[in-house]
Amino acid sequence: ELLCVFRMLKTSRHAASLFLGVENENLKYLTTYASGIYQNNELEKEIDRCVLNEEELNDNASPELFVLRQKIKRANFDIKDKLNSIIKSSTYAKYLQDTIVTIRNDRYVLPVKQEYKNNIQGLIHDQSSTGATVFIEPLAVVNLNNQLKELILSEKAEIDKIIAAFTSEIGKISDNLIKNQQILAYIDSVYAKAIYAHKNKCNRPEINNKGIIKINRGRHPLLDQKTVMPISINFGDIAKMVIITGPNTGGKTVSLKTVGLFCLMAYVGLYLPTEENTQIAVFDEIFCDIGDEQSIQQSLSTFSSHIKNINDILNKMTANSLVLFAVILLKISLIFFI
Repeated sequence: ELLCVFRMLKTSRHAASLFLGVENENLKYLTTYASGIYQNNELEKEIDRCVLNEEELNDNASPELFVLRQKIKRANFDIKDKLNSIIKSSTYAKYLQDTIVTIRNDRYVLPVKQEYKNNIQGLIHDQSSTGATVFIEPLAVVNLNNQLKELILSEKAEIDKIIAAFTSEIGKISDNLIKNQQILAYIDSVYAKAIYAHKNKCNRPEINNKGIIKINRGRHPLLDQKTVMPISINFGDIAKMVIITGPNTGGKTVSLKTVGLFCLMAYVGLYLPTEENTQIAVFDEIFCDIGDEQSIQQSLSTFSSHIKNINDILNKMTANSLVLFAVILLKISLIFFI
């Protein structure tokens, strides 16, 4: 969570610097918007210094933590050194299943053969699934293990103290961070729209409130832009309805969906994959009924649901609504507005 805050602060700083001193008239609105980004370089640097990764704090996060970590390293070394001396001892080597030091229940132990468990004085912490090996903590390292345990608990308490201090500081600026998130999300969406427009050779549509839709060689946005067949549609000024007819797989439904998608894309500020001189009207509602091919014989319930949906649309549409129907039974598609 601290790393998330760090990334937020770092990204905020970079985003703010990107617009610093920019006097491009086309970026005036974005520059003004970005000026509201909150920055806290001191907190950003402090989190970066103290947090190594998602699992660990830096030894130098505090003087106390540094001292504790050094003591823990020394304690680990002393315990392993003591156990290694037992492993290498000719007296005890024959009792061991393996000449390794292992850990059970957060304590350093030795793997001892079951039949020799009474030959090594110590505490039994576990045994293998077969029962052939028992894991014994020799009495010689019990105090050392206890000291290590105390150091680890102290380390955890110090880590909690450091994180609590960070939490307190972040809590004071939480409103600013939330605002930053909103600003960055908006700027990111603008850049995403720009990248999409450039990649797909899009153009800015003209917006009108006269109900006129004029698509000049538009390409369905979800199809391969290199192979999709462009379509041109012009209606709304004289013709209030367009009927698209043709055989199956002839592109009727794709054309229908292209009109609806282009309207919605324009409403959220996206450039459209069309040629220039494309016009999009602003409608108060967009309704559609576009289903898979059905017939009364195939599914009466599905057909009935289409009829119900169409009836609901007819009851809700206004004088400024766009309605898209795919009437598959008649092999035609309809586009109209009242």
